[in-house]
Amino acid sequence: MDPMTLAVAGVAALAILLIAVGVARSGSSGISDRLERYASAGGGEPAAGAAGAGGSGPITDLIAQSQVGSPIALLVGLLIGFFIPRFWLGRRKSGRLNAFNKSLPDTIMLIANALRAGSSFLQAIELVVRETRPPISTEFGRVIREVNLGLPFDQALENMVRRVRSDDLELMATAIAIQHQVGGNLAEILDSIAYTIRERVRIKGEIRTLTAQQRLSGYVVGFLPIALAGFLFIAAPGFMDPMFANPPAVLGLPAGVVILIFGGFMMFIGFMLIRKIVDIEV
Repeated sequence: MDPMTLAVAGVAALAILLIAVGVARSGSSGISDRLERYASAGGGEPAAGAAGAGGSGPITDLIAQSQVGSPIALLVGLLIGFFIPRFWLGRRKSGRLNAFNKSLPDTIMLIANALRAGSSFLQAIELVVRETRPPISTEFGRVIREVNLGLPFDQALENMVRRVRSDDLELMATAIAIQHQVGGNLAEILDSIAYTIRERVRIKGEIRTLTAQQRLSGYVVGFLPIALAGFLFIAAPGFMDPMFANPPAVLGLPAGVVILIFGGFMMFIGFMLIRKIVDIEV
């Protein structure tokens, strides 16, 4: 299994555990009552009931020992459980889309050459499925399967555009649809589209190189304070204890915790603003 998948699954499991601990803390008395009712439900068997009642004590103690002394753990668990899986899925989606866009110009040229050799468009698509690698072969293979099942080719191509959500692919699909309606040399049209896409990929690479320092600054702004706080917790465990002292309190939480939450929110805003500034559309 993919190590990244295992890592995300572990983080998600940790987040669920933290959420469960927070819920257990908020309703500890209810849990104790339910455990006692479960232990005493012996169905008229005193021995089993006594054993259950005797066994409920260690379970209750374990739950009580696992309770977190601050609702911050619950908040952190919620944030991890919400953002980490979305971030991982976004990265996987972005990587697949980039791989698709990088291979698309060569794929279009392959289709154009097959059309010049006298193949039909569907035969050119089948050639793409045989000669290319995922994700190109996977998506065009689905187009072939949908057409073989009776779906019109234009609809199958539109379904692929909706799945992939690539501007370059949408440009190709639009050109093919127009050519089917008004006619023309499709091979030459595809050559022009392939050239346009190659130039766009080249310009995007240059922009990414020119904005590398700014993107690195965003990561520094976002993660350096977190790394510094982790280092302080390890090197001097009691250094930040006054921040969690109560009083002083703000909104029922220690003032230091409120400051940390506000600082983390501002760091997140700064990180997103930097990413937005360097995200230049081509």
